[in-house]
Amino acid sequence: MLTVNFAVPDLARTRFVVSPMDHVLTALTGSRTWAGTRRARWWTRMRGRIPQSAAPLIEVVAACRTGVPDFLVTHPQGTHRRLADELDALAATTPAELRQALSGYGTGRGVPRIVVELRDGDTRRLRLLADGALALFRACLAEDWSDIQCHLQTDIAHRVHVSGEAGIGAMLGVLHHRVGWQEDGVLRCAVGGPDRTVDLDGRGLELHPNFFVQDGVGAVLVHGRPAVLLHPVIGPATDRERSTADPLTGLIGSARARVLRAVGQAPCSTTELAARLGIGLSTASAHATALRTTGVITTQRQGRHVCHLLAPLGRALLSAGA
Repeated sequence: MLTVNFAVPDLARTRFVVSPMDHVLTALTGSRTWAGTRRARWWTRMRGRIPQSAAPLIEVVAACRTGVPDFLVTHPQGTHRRLADELDALAATTPAELRQALSGYGTGRGVPRIVVELRDGDTRRLRLLADGALALFRACLAEDWSDIQCHLQTDIAHRVHVSGEAGIGAMLGVLHHRVGWQEDGVLRCAVGGPDRTVDLDGRGLELHPNFFVQDGVGAVLVHGRPAVLLHPVIGPATDRERSTADPLTGLIGSARARVLRAVGQAPCSTTELAARLGIGLSTASAHATALRTTGVITTQRQGRHVCHLLAPLGRALLSAGA
């Protein structure tokens, strides 16, 4: 579990970032728990086009135990980043930063040679990685990038709308059903690895919507840099997207998506909600409580009974076609 502590300045500096380099990296991480069918279909279509020059980059990514190698996620200026700027920032990584970032790779015989060379301070190898990333993007992602960008911008516009309707905390709480927001300014994310607690220290959080991340979220945490959260996108499919998956289910889970839609039909009591869905009263009550906690529904008492209604955030999720 990752626990992220927000102060007021962090909320003010939390922002969305579109990153082509993120997509180069997540396209290569099919074994991670958050990779889904989009990435699998992309790999089936593109694996024959992977350039030989990308081999060192693939080695570094494949050997990483934590998802995305932290030092490959850079922070050039701006929120709509260019791959060239990200690769220049990668090439400027210092030997000290490399030693820290690569310490988790271990020292056994299975560690790729390029990792050993980078850890020993050979920063010339960074340009090899940058050239491989550029070649891979041009060969396998460039033709789809305009479609992917439209998908990302649709997702950002939807989440900005949710934030305006219900607040930044509510928006963070529905990034994915494995992410939960608490009113004391704490974001909890079910990610792999050991439990970690991060204080944002006034830098805010960078939210990176990612087309290839579907079944969870990923975190990139580097000391002295803004924390990054990779999260799935929702919204209408691109021309190449063939998935029939329900985006709302991916966002809040299948059971809670059914409950939200049932409440959206008409305000109802917990007993009526259970009857609509054919589930037990205690189960309906638990789901309603979870949705109320995240600001998706509200509950009003009417005599001895309670009545569940859509909150602005719930209406926004349903009206967006999620």
